[in-house]
Amino acid sequence: MALDVILIDVGHSRIKAARWIRCGEIEVISDIPHQVDHALIASVSQEMKSTLPFSLLSRGREIRPVDVPVRTDYDIDKIGVDRLLAVLAGVKMFPERERIVVIDAGTLTTIEFIENGRHRGGIICPSVLDFCGRCSDVIGKTITPVYSKDAIWGVDTETAVGSGIMALFSPIKVFSPQVVLLGGGRANTVLPVIESLSLPSICVEPNLVLIGLSYLVD
Repeated sequence: MALDVILIDVGHSRIKAARWIRCGEIEVISDIPHQVDHALIASVSQEMKSTLPFSLLSRGREIRPVDVPVRTDYDIDKIGVDRLLAVLAGVKMFPERERIVVIDAGTLTTIEFIENGRHRGGIICPSVLDFCGRCSDVIGKTITPVYSKDAIWGVDTETAVGSGIMALFSPIKVFSPQVVLLGGGRANTVLPVIESLSLPSICVEPNLVLIGLSYLVD
């Protein structure tokens, strides 16, 4: 009988879970079962993790950054396990691509640069929603950013804020990836920015961390 393996992604503001089907294939579930054969847990929040059932935690294995089989230039003690799992998902999904960018748009936005299967480093920046929200608070009106493929700067508030957001993502254009893998709960807010960069290929996968975890099931 096949084991029932549950994959759990504990973020800063939400918990996502999936049932393991095979490496690279998962079934996202809305309710986390209390009784399972085994669980793999990736957590970046001790507070959020403490809300999981004890029965699940006792049957689970918490994945640490050193457990993720990714070659990286990053200090392994100073990177979140969620970022390395997203990188692993990118490497496994696009093994033939020389340069890959993986973006996880969540509470924060992380941008990871992968070259020849090696994680070269990354960028951490505010989410697009938080960026716009802060600008709106200061300016005193709700701002919907406008992105232009051709302009470096804006000519009104909306295009100027859009240019500011695009500046956060400008290293992606310099890196010239063959594919951008975009995920996270706020991926839809980042997609218009990435599309404005005129990159060759964009793939949206909402569950990057869970996909990464799927490759760690023995």
